[in-house]
Amino acid sequence: MPQSRDDTYSDTSVIPSEGGAGLVQQQGLTPREVLYAQDQLSKEQLCLKKCSIYSNQIQDPQLKGSVQRMMESCQRHVNALSGLVGQSGQMPMQ
Repeated sequence: MPQSRDDTYSDTSVIPSEGGAGLVQQQGLTPREVLYAQDQLSKEQLCLKKCSIYSNQIQDPQLKGSVQRMMESCQRHVNALSGLVGQSGQMPMQ
């Protein structure tokens, strides 16, 4: 039985990144994938906003550093998701 596009990853490639984790690059997103990417983008933007607020309130240097690293991670996710959504022809959510 043939699998649907949602069940396979034949049109993806892995791009090496810092830390060796690698990013998956899509060769064209389905409308459903675009919606998922937009939804995740809004969640990452909210995470970034909350981390920024918390970082400004935290006094403990170690905890503040952890939150700032989380902000950097969220920003990378926002950038990657914005690129995916932008490549799909949809406007990234602000």
